[in-house]
Parts: sequence; structure tokens; C-alpha cells
Amino acid sequence: MSQKVNKKIPQKQAPPVKKAAPSKPFDYKWLWLAAILVLTFIVFYPALQAEFTNWDDNVYLNENKLITGLSFDHIKKIFSIDNPVSLNYHPITILSLAIDYHFSKLAPFRYHLVNLVLHLLNTALVFFFAYKLSKKNLFVAIFVSLFFGIHPMHVESVAWVAERKDVLYAFFFLSALITYLLYRETKKVIYIVFTFFLFLLSVLSKAMAVVLPLVLLLVDYYRGRKITWKVLAEKIPFFLVALLFGALAVHIQSGKAIASYGLFTFYQRLSFGFYGFITYIWKLFLPVHLSGFYPYPITDIYGIIPLSFYLIAGGGLLIFLAVIMFSFIWKDRMKVITFGFAFFFLTIVTVLQFMSVGQVIMAERYSYIPYIGLFFTLAMLLHQLLEKMPAFKVPAFVFVLAAAITLSVVTYGRAQAWKNSATFWTDVIEKYPFPPWTVQVAFENRGNYYAREHELYDEGLADYNVLVKQMKTRNYNIFKNIGNIYGLKGQAFARQGDTANFRAYSLRAIAAYDTAIALNPKDADMYINLAITYAAMNQPDSEAIYYGKVVSLLPGEVEYVERQGMAWFKAGNFREAASCFLTQSKLQPQNHNAVYNASVCYDHLGEKASALSYALKAKQMGHAVDDKYLDGLRRAVK
Repeated sequence: MSQKVNKKIPQKQAPPVKKAAPSKPFDYKWLWLAAILVLTFIVFYPALQAEFTNWDDNVYLNENKLITGLSFDHIKKIFSIDNPVSLNYHPITILSLAIDYHFSKLAPFRYHLVNLVLHLLNTALVFFFAYKLSKKNLFVAIFVSLFFGIHPMHVESVAWVAERKDVLYAFFFLSALITYLLYRETKKVIYIVFTFFLFLLSVLSKAMAVVLPLVLLLVDYYRGRKITWKVLAEKIPFFLVALLFGALAVHIQSGKAIASYGLFTFYQRLSFGFYGFITYIWKLFLPVHLSGFYPYPITDIYGIIPLSFYLIAGGGLLIFLAVIMFSFIWKDRMKVITFGFAFFFLTIVTVLQFMSVGQVIMAERYSYIPYIGLFFTLAMLLHQLLEKMPAFKVPAFVFVLAAAITLSVVTYGRAQAWKNSATFWTDVIEKYPFPPWTVQVAFENRGNYYAREHELYDEGLADYNVLVKQMKTRNYNIFKNIGNIYGLKGQAFARQGDTANFRAYSLRAIAAYDTAIALNPKDADMYINLAITYAAMNQPDSEAIYYGKVVSLLPGEVEYVERQGMAWFKAGNFREAASCFLTQSKLQPQNHNAVYNASVCYDHLGEKASALSYALKAKQMGHAVDDKYLDGLRRAVK
């Protein structure tokens, strides 16, 4: 009997059930950063519609030949220390403006757009710097970058094309801080090499970057790294570069920008520094009475500044000393405050006017990098407070939101003040009216904008008259500009056939030029204008005399030798006219017109032989001399 064998059929093993991989939580920091950048763009949008101003923009752009090319020779000149711009050596900044010029010539939009883009990039860099420095504290990163991006004190750095150096040096400065933090975290040498390279780019953009080595040591201190000889040694290349560029900046600015030491007393200089120190701090919390120009305080006839000024400066000194004292007493508890204040002070100390540089006691642009330290301290302190007292989270959120909205509105309005030179200087005049202030540069530049740039002569004259009649200016350029306006008005009346008004305005122009010459007898332009005015008044003798003064100041300008000769000819002084034309022929040996004109002069003097000789010479040189004229001279000589 056969037995059945049960064969087991192998069964496929069911594949293991795959567990769903946990999805990564959404990283909200990118959303926050995007929102901050959008808000920053919106509040600075009016700057994109602005013109250039006549407050250094003309020096950096219209009058700056360095930006007009990108050839090797141009770039060589840009990087030469013999070619500083506005008493600053910042070739990377000038190169960036040259690139803008290459693509858009002098159309303002691109220049303003690049400034704003750099500010947006800087805002993002501040976000990541604060994020890494606070060990990935998102609240701190949001707080610091938000208020850095939208603060009204930063409008000047963004809306003013001449301050390209500010947003550009900050870009490299902040990038260097981030790469240094990466070096601290990874110990990879490549990151400190990057840091040094970025530092070079930063100081080549603006000399204020020389403090970066000290800031790196400050970061070491905050992150608990002991300041040993090894730590100092790795900073030696940074300090050497800082010393080099610092010395270069002092050398370049010592000629004009730095005020003579005897101009202010030691105590006044000390008060200027601490006045700025405290003012920058309170304007962070209360950004009111903002201005593009902060003049030095008015002194009395004895050179004494008001007591209130010393009191404000004294408050700044007390705060400074208090922070230092408590930093030593409560080292651990004060670490965040010490870091923030030290960051602020180190990055602003070079412009605190302990050594007076420029015309202003402080400037909003100088707060651009320094405010990061104060924002960081505020953010850390607020975060620590909310950790200990969660009940305050909602009120704190409301307060921060209200502050952000308020600052955004102020910044948007402040950006509109930079629309053009008229709006800018009008804002300065409103903040520092006359009297009691005497901000001459505001009336001068607004007058220039009206009269020279837009032919609004009455408006320009009104500003110039404030300078002359009320401020008693001794600026010869003002009288020169007044003379130009009167001259142009006189010409307008001449075209209308109004000889009375033409003569009256011409005499006013002459009086203004005479005053200007008394203040500066070396300005050839004023003599040229006087000569033109006398020519219009049909007074060739005076015209010739003033062209003679031009020739003595500009001996190489042959055009004015010829003009003087023509004026003497019109005046009937043929001897002087002939002398001018012969001088012209010596300076321009191929100029047959000058030789022929000398011939005509001698003909009028009755010296026919000389007249014939010069006429034949002119014909030989290619001048079309009338044969009748030559025949007449030959007959007279015989």
C-alpha cells in the first residue's frame, strides 16, 4: 500500500513592515528671516526713488573720474593710496561704484538698489551671527536682526549713496564674524583664513573695520575662551593689518578732516566723545530729532560750550564707568551686558570725536555696526526674563510688535527725507534752525541745489542771503554764486531789451564778485565771470584787465590770452592786443589766426611793415589772407 508523502510548499515570507520615517519639523527660522527681510525692504523702499544729494554724492560720483572705467589702468588707480576719495582710502567701495557706473552711468536707481540689497544681506548676516553667538536661540536672532533691519538710525547708511562704504564694509565685517564662529566650532584653519580675507575686504571698504581683531577677542571672551598667548598670536596678522590701515587713515585725514588740536580744549574733546556715546544709546531707544547733520554745540564769545552739553556728556561718562565697574564686580552676571556694551564701544570708539574729525559731532551712519551689540544684549536679557517669568510673554510680544511697527513707520518717513538735496537740507534746517544754530552748509547746499542744479534762482538767492546777511558768512563761494545769479538775471533782462535792469543786476554781480575776490584772490573763475560781465556791459578795457588776471593765474590756458587780445582790440588798445596775439602765437606755433590778428593790430597802429610781415607769415601758414589787404600794405610800405 503506497503511502502519500505530504510535501510542504514553501511560503513567501511577508516583507517587513517599514516604519514611517519621522518627518523633520519645519524650520521656522527661514520663515522668520524672510518676513524680516520683506519688512526691511518695504520700510526702505522710498530710498529707491531718491536722487543723488550734493552732500558727498557729487564727490563720489559726478566729480570722481576713478569710477568711469573698469580697465586695468583704472583699477590700478582705484587701489593706489595716492588717490583717496573724500579723504578716505576705500578702493573696494570705489570699485563697486565703478561697476554701477559701467552699467547705469549716473542713473541713481541702481546705486540705491545695490545699497538696499547690501543692507538686506547684512540683515540676514546679523540674523545668523546672533543665532550662532546665542547658541541657536531663534528669539535672539529674530529680535537682533529685526531691529537692525528697520531701525531709523540706519537710514543714512542705506539711503545715502556716498555711504556705500558703510553697508559694504559691514557685509564683509559680519561675514568675518560668522566665519570666525565657524572656526571656533570646527577648529578648521580654513575658516580663520576666510576670516582674515574678509577682514582685508572690509578695511579696503571702510577704515572703521580696523577694530575687528578686538571684536574677535570679545567673541572669544563671550564664548568662554581664555585669552592666552596662543589666542593672541592667531590675531597678530589681523592687528598688523589694523595698524597699517589705521595709520593710513590718520595720515590721509590729518591734512584737512582732523581739526587742529588747539581748536578745542582737552575737556571739550572729552565731552564730545561721551556726548556722542550717550546720544547714540538713547537714540537707539528713542530715535527722535534725527538729522543728516549734527553740528558741534554753539560756543559763546569766550569759546565756552553750554553747561547742559557737559551734563549730557557727564551722564555718558558715568554710564561708561558704571558698566566697567560692574563688569569687574559681577563678571558672570554681567557677561551679556559687558559683551553688548563692549561690542558697541569698540566698533564706535574711532568716530566718537575724542579727536575731532569732519564737521559733525556725531552721525547716524556710525551706529550701523555698533548697534548690533546693544540689540544682542537687549535680546538676551529679555529672553532670560521671559524664561524666568513666562507670564510676561504676551505683554512682551505686544511691546516688541508695537516697537517694530513704530520704528518701521519712522524709518519709512526718514527714508523720504533723502529724496533729493532740497528735502535733505530742509530737514537739517528744520532740526537746527537759525538762530540759534548756524549750520551754514545746509543753506549753502540747498541754495546750490536750487540755483545751480535747477535754475531756481530766487530760491537759491534766498538761502545765500541768509548766509550773507544773517550768518555773516566769509565763504567766498557764496558771493561767487550770488554774482553768478545776478549775472544770469542780468542776461535775461538783456534778452528782453530791458537795459536798466540789465545794468542794475550786472552791477550787483560785479559787487558780489569783488567781495569774493577779496576773500580769495586766487580763484580764476571769478575773474572770468567779471570779464564776461564787463563784456556784456560793453566795457572792453575792464574785460581785458580781468582776462589778464586769468592769464596770470592760468598761464597755460591760451584761450584767455586770445580773449584778452580781442578785448584790448575792442577797446582800441592795439599795442596791447598785438602783444597778446603774439604771445598766443608763441604758445601755439601753428595758430595762423593769432599771427593774422597781430598783423591787423599793427595795421591799426600804422606800422605797415610789421603788419605786412605778419600777414605774409599768416598766409604762408595757411591763413586765407585777402589779396587786397596785402596789396594795400605793400603800397603803404613802398
